[in-house]
Amino acid sequence: MHRDLVFAINGERFVLSDLDPSMTLLQFLRTQTRFKGSKLGCGEGGCGACVVLLSKFNPITNQVSDVSVSSCLTLLASINHCSITTTEGLGNTSDGYHAIHHRFAGFHASQCGFCTPGMCMSLFSSLINADKDNKRPKQRDGFSKITVPEAERAISGNLCRCTGYRPIVDVCKSFAAGVDIEDFGFNSFQKKGGGGDPFSELPFYSPGGLCTFPEFLKTEIKSSTPCQSLASGRWYCPQSIEELCNLLNCESLSANRVKLVSGNTSSGVYRELDFHDSYIDLRGIPEMNVIKKITMASKLEQQLQFLGLLNY
Repeated sequence: MHRDLVFAINGERFVLSDLDPSMTLLQFLRTQTRFKGSKLGCGEGGCGACVVLLSKFNPITNQVSDVSVSSCLTLLASINHCSITTTEGLGNTSDGYHAIHHRFAGFHASQCGFCTPGMCMSLFSSLINADKDNKRPKQRDGFSKITVPEAERAISGNLCRCTGYRPIVDVCKSFAAGVDIEDFGFNSFQKKGGGGDPFSELPFYSPGGLCTFPEFLKTEIKSSTPCQSLASGRWYCPQSIEELCNLLNCESLSANRVKLVSGNTSSGVYRELDFHDSYIDLRGIPEMNVIKKITMASKLEQQLQFLGLLNY
């Protein structure tokens, strides 16, 4: 049975009955929503200008996982029952800006501004994942649980061609409680000859102050069954190896150009070859999302995300 694509962007519900399965999340954001902060740079997932936060809810564990993704590579059909947060979701003129925004401005970490939305979202992803780690010690008010080295690596996947990375890295490190105030470059927060705690002048950061997954979507997920297909039958979601094999052997697909979708990184490199009739999403197959220890080595299933390996 074909289903509608249901997802959220910055807390707003979106439902699409018919869609082109080759459309990317970035194309949708920039052409069909008012959230145009994410930019198209390289189109290959290499510059970070298009980075957004993708959040998923596990109804079994009742936990939300948050990860930064390149929206230029993320196919729209792959975000069913996901929540997307863009730089506008962090803060805006109506609701007020996030501490990340204020610090980017105060540390003079943006010039042309093309890369800034992606930088903000990459940093936010690192902060939110550090702050929900209960194994880390709680830090004083206004600071994240993130460490200085982690803060420096937060934007390792983002490129800037005009600012120079010093002020951007200063922004990232300013959220870490272990940072040395002497490491900061010029900024508009620290006044010459000012007394007191210099960190108190920084725009206040409140961990957990932003909900990345709306309750209405959690309720919908808990009452739904696994999706079989989307995009009028051109996007398939097998839930097992057996279902995948049945799809690949199906006569209706045998004459088509079928694309197996996981990270979709190839579409940015082989654009001239990226034309397909049908798509099969491999991410719902449990056997392809595990790490198995075998004697002295670890067997990595082909589909496993790199982030999962880093956290292993």
